[in-house]
Amino acid sequence: MIATISNAVLEVGKEASIYRLNKNEKLALTEIIFQFRISGKRISENEIVRIAINFVLLNYQNKMDTSILTRVYRNLKP
Repeated sequence: MIATISNAVLEVGKEASIYRLNKNEKLALTEIIFQFRISGKRISENEIVRIAINFVLLNYQNKMDTSILTRVYRNLKP
């Protein structure tokens, strides 16, 4: 799974997308980016979001009805 997600994120994304984050999500991303930078590593918000998206997509492809996406969706839409 790690190799598959890494390869997907390494591929340059050319499709634009807009998403909205709440204040806590944005703050958490900023803190993660900061932690990476103080440890001498660079990561962008875009890379983090692409890792998350690819994880959800791969998890859904492999588990469908028991995937994290399906389980959270069912919790949101009873």
